[in-house]
Amino acid sequence: MAPPYNARTLKDLPRVAKEHGLGHITVILDLPEPDLRLPTSRWNIQHLFAYRLLVLPESEFLPIFVADHLDSCSVCYDKHTLSQKWLVDTDQVESLIGNTPHRLCEQAEHDLLRLPHGSLWSALAQAVRDESTPKKEYPQRERTPRQLDGYVNSAIAIPGSSPSDSGSSPSSSFSDDTVELYDDEHEARSCKPEDVTVHLAICFLQVALNLCLLQDRARTQGATEIKPRIERSRLTVQIAGVPITSEDDGGICRMHKWKTPGNWSMGNLSLAILEAKRAFKRLDFNDKDGSYIPVVSDETLAQYLGEAIVAWKTNRRYLRNGIFLIAVTNTFIRFIHFTFGDDYLEYLDTKDELRQKALIRNSNKDVFVKMQ
Repeated sequence: MAPPYNARTLKDLPRVAKEHGLGHITVILDLPEPDLRLPTSRWNIQHLFAYRLLVLPESEFLPIFVADHLDSCSVCYDKHTLSQKWLVDTDQVESLIGNTPHRLCEQAEHDLLRLPHGSLWSALAQAVRDESTPKKEYPQRERTPRQLDGYVNSAIAIPGSSPSDSGSSPSSSFSDDTVELYDDEHEARSCKPEDVTVHLAICFLQVALNLCLLQDRARTQGATEIKPRIERSRLTVQIAGVPITSEDDGGICRMHKWKTPGNWSMGNLSLAILEAKRAFKRLDFNDKDGSYIPVVSDETLAQYLGEAIVAWKTNRRYLRNGIFLIAVTNTFIRFIHFTFGDDYLEYLDTKDELRQKALIRNSNKDVFVKMQ
């Protein structure tokens, strides 16, 4: 079984491709015809190699935000020593990151909505609450296994054949740490509609952007605001001469106020794009702190990549420094930054397979997407 996609450098790409039996896919036009035209919601691991994704290590802060954090975060640092570029309402922040409301899942909707940030707590309760009807248990008659003449249990007859002897499957080095999403709690959450996850993410972004963050309204005279975008966006772009369609689950946009009172328009709809999933296929257990780490499948990673590429190609005027994708699965949230090489647009626009291969062989051309 091949490990998850983990290409981090140019040299990694061919090695990882061979591990997955996909060494023949080096450029976009190497994709089989059906896969070449798939919408991004159906992209798979082949697209990760064809579109040349490099996955950088995770970090506590995305590098693009480190300077702003050091300069302006009044939560981590004394606000009197910081610049005034980005400040937050500390009361709102403390209310958000403080204790979760007592017995969250048991409280009624009207009680949750009356709390500070009530809409967020209501959305969180809906996402984690088990709303399935408890199954009625009936007494079971004890059954004695039927003994057949000549039958021998293979777990006894063959040393080491019992799963309890080894504790994990020898075919996977990750088996000891992997927790499948089929225990009661995660199975209940995986049955939640995707819209429940989207609603929770939007509520969180509203609190973070429009209550916790003090946007510079004085500089813009209140005519510009950053806010969550509730509406889904469906986009189609030409890649290698083929139309590719993508649809996100919302995002973060910039709104502009018209001179005519009461009217606003959306200036940039893709400051960040939102992609929600109902559940992860599996979780890894962290022995050090007892936490669960969600594992993103190669197919989901490919879908993230596809949405980022389509949104970036559509809005390059605003997205010179790449694009942010907010990946949400149930109550897990991850902020991802995609950046594109200087020659990547040329690669996407090339309609000839030989020209694409000439581009990737040219060491002076930067034709990669980097994700962190």
